[in-house]
Amino acid sequence: MKSYPKALLISLALLAPVAAMAESGEAKPEAGAYSQGNGGSRAERRERFMAERMAELRQDLKLTAEQEANWNTWTAKMKEIKETKKQSRPDREAMKNLSAPDRLEKMIALQKAKTAYLEEALAATKTFYATLTPEQRKVFDEKTPFGKHGKKWKRHGGPRHQGAK
Repeated sequence: MKSYPKALLISLALLAPVAAMAESGEAKPEAGAYSQGNGGSRAERRERFMAERMAELRQDLKLTAEQEANWNTWTAKMKEIKETKKQSRPDREAMKNLSAPDRLEKMIALQKAKTAYLEEALAATKTFYATLTPEQRKVFDEKTPFGKHGKKWKRHGGPRHQGAK
């Protein structure tokens, strides 16, 4: 019976800081803290991340003055493709109201549009890629998602990302 009061005292001692934190309100994040205090909305963070990745790629490529114009053309074209693609996203509510065959037709049309965007990206990338030196091409292949899936694609771990089949 003597262990019961001792266990109770230990439990209370361990829970006291948690209770104090809950009472002070420190454990509760402010309303909207996710979007305000942690770097903005998801879209803003994604845009910032992509801008950082592009700046890193540009720095790693060590472009010459002659290649800068091609870099600017390529990045502008990629942004244009991204914006056009973003505007062509289907309205989910409208898709729900379509019949199954109409929904499939819409999905096929969207896939054709996606293929067209990829073909535009391919043309722009080929033009820029042709201006790079062999060393720069290696860096470009390693650092871009449509290259050889370099180090950044192995972040998640797991057998799929470590070369196991």
